[in-house]
Amino acid sequence: YKSTQRQRCGNIHCPFSIIDFLLLWGCVMKFRLSPLAAAMFVISLFTGGTEMLLITYAVMTLHELAHLAAALAIGLRPESIALEPFGVHLRLKNRIVRSAADEVILLPDVNEFLSLRSEPSTSASVIEKVLPGMRMRALGVSGIFYLVQVEESGNVGYVHSGYVTVEGEADERWPYSYEMMLADMAALVERAQGRVEREALCTTLDGREVPVLRFGDAQATNHILIQAGIHGREYITSRLAVDLLNDLVDSCEDGIDDVMFHVVPMANPDGAVISLQGPEALNDPALAEGVRQMLAAEGASHTMWKANARGTDLNRNFPEEWEELTGRTPGSDRYRGPSPLSEPETQALAGYLDRYDFAATISYHSYGSIIYWEGAYTPELEARNRTLAELFAEKTGYALGVNEAETVERGGFKDWALGTRAIPSITVEIGAVDCFGSADEYAAILISHRGSWRQLADWAV
Repeated sequence: YKSTQRQRCGNIHCPFSIIDFLLLWGCVMKFRLSPLAAAMFVISLFTGGTEMLLITYAVMTLHELAHLAAALAIGLRPESIALEPFGVHLRLKNRIVRSAADEVILLPDVNEFLSLRSEPSTSASVIEKVLPGMRMRALGVSGIFYLVQVEESGNVGYVHSGYVTVEGEADERWPYSYEMMLADMAALVERAQGRVEREALCTTLDGREVPVLRFGDAQATNHILIQAGIHGREYITSRLAVDLLNDLVDSCEDGIDDVMFHVVPMANPDGAVISLQGPEALNDPALAEGVRQMLAAEGASHTMWKANARGTDLNRNFPEEWEELTGRTPGSDRYRGPSPLSEPETQALAGYLDRYDFAATISYHSYGSIIYWEGAYTPELEARNRTLAELFAEKTGYALGVNEAETVERGGFKDWALGTRAIPSITVEIGAVDCFGSADEYAAILISHRGSWRQLADWAV
């Protein structure tokens, strides 16, 4: 089409052809009429239409390719590059999904400055000090760091995801409550149309259901148990488990051959209710009074509550070196309980492990951005478990734990499943700032974990 081939709309000279409008639509969809695109479009009104729009499209596409070059320059490996009808879609291996139509703007959530670093590490050199109010365009995620471009300077580098906020509307699913989880699970079960099963694992001391969701091959020989939210204040892990299951269901419309996922998103709902709302939110007055007394004895805020409604740390209540966890009282940090598996929640998890031949268990906790994997009693199991841990480390950018026997207490679900039950098992500690996390940090956590369960299924078979 030549720009001389123009249409007339009544008595008004219209310099655009159908091709012009298609190109304009492409620019709008790709760039949301950025200032440069808008300026070039206005110029095109007076200079002939098609040629200027083609130039606009070419310039902005080169702009996108420049982002790829910047990413490659700082060490990110390309997995695929798709030249789509209206844009360049970049996928960088294990790191980034980048699209011009899905722009995220970040702002520093600091008092003085945020360090823009050359590598995704707190020890990397500082490229620039980003001041409060300066906008950063998110290019992707590497572990606990966002890859960003500072709008004012154009510099590209990494910022810690725990010290930024996402520009725009507040996250309506934050903080993530037990009621939100139940609603999300019900919506998933309905949307999956029979592909996701729900079962009540047990009922807590305060009368709440601990649900488990199953998705995959009903005749599978490989079963994977995923549990999160066993510590009350770590409800961020419950949201991650629900969101990752949603992603898995959406990406596997035909199911998964020979693998069944069993997901317990919130193993300690009473603890989450106490942490979020206080003991007043408990249904049983006696339990509520008991929690108040335990909090008073410890001089602690209800927001820091880890235990169940009886004051037992559920992740110290499993029969793996349980007898060594002494010297603590109910409600105190890491109280083991009166006996192994004394609580309905831990009894239910242990009983569920007997129902299937599990190939692996994954426990989500917060925080630390680290993966605990040691504790196997045979070299063969240790080697297999390391491959499981390395899968998640490669995907998330998290570090592997070392010398866990000297630094981490036992009695946890992962310790018991790996040690006594000889099932490959790891603990994934998400987040980097505190156990609660934030809506803004969660956005980075979710991106870095997406796809990990699909890789886990491949590992299992």
